[in-house]
Amino acid sequence: MKRAPKIIQCKTCNQEISANAKSCPHCGAKNKRPFYKKWWFWLIVAFIVIGAASSGNDSGSTDDTTNPPASSSPVDSDTTGEPIEEDTPDIELSTDFERSVYDIVKENNGELTSIETVTSEGSEEATVIASILCENDENVVNKILSETSEAIKNNTTNESAIFTFGDIEDGDDATALVMAGVYSDGTIDISSMSIDYNSERNNWIRNQFSAWDGSHVELEKLIISNLNDEKSYEHIETTYRDIATEDDRDEINQILADSGYTQRVEVGDLFIQTQFSAKNAFGGVIKNTAFGIASYSDNTITLIDIG
Repeated sequence: MKRAPKIIQCKTCNQEISANAKSCPHCGAKNKRPFYKKWWFWLIVAFIVIGAASSGNDSGSTDDTTNPPASSSPVDSDTTGEPIEEDTPDIELSTDFERSVYDIVKENNGELTSIETVTSEGSEEATVIASILCENDENVVNKILSETSEAIKNNTTNESAIFTFGDIEDGDDATALVMAGVYSDGTIDISSMSIDYNSERNNWIRNQFSAWDGSHVELEKLIISNLNDEKSYEHIETTYRDIATEDDRDEINQILADSGYTQRVEVGDLFIQTQFSAKNAFGGVIKNTAFGIASYSDNTITLIDIG
């Protein structure tokens, strides 16, 4: 179960804000969490190190004549006769496909911060692992992925790609927003994404919860309307299960069926659990747990039960 957004203090003005907020609503300071605090970042680093070690063994056989210095290459001219300088990347590009990735990212106003081609021993398929900074927007990320997919399908070599995307506005302090793969057949797979990623569904999820105490705004209204003493309601904690896959759906639906409930979740929904205290019919304050479903497809809230 995922917790609803936690409350932290802004490091600049010390006001309370949501831990998932990109910036403080009071002073505007950015709430940053760097790439290196994510476990899978170090997994990518390990892949890159292994790939670099493998390529280093062959570095002595490089023929300088295959990559002549820029000064010996012909320089084009524009219509005025002025020379047109070829774009020189800030990072080293070792293959034509790496150059293609660089061009795709640049054309989408992004920045390629690292790239490495790794070939596993005994495999004919090479994997390009890259870190990309771009606009925090689902459409931009999808465009980079789709254009990379086309480049892979049109490429004569057998290559795939693993990309990590961060917000270009955050620069070196950017958090990891999305990790995605593009297979050698062009298939795109988004393996993980942060709640800070500006996708349509993530925006929907963020808007479900209060930035102050993490409660589910609409479910809380339903809970309160079913109490003996509405004014006695006190929120304790709200968590939720993101029904992101069919396995998630089947697991939660089995739990609901075994518990005798008729309600069911669908892929894309949130299964919500809220702990709270309130007065019962005898005037005693007791703790309760309420369960609900937030439907993504029709944007409705269902209160399952208060137990």
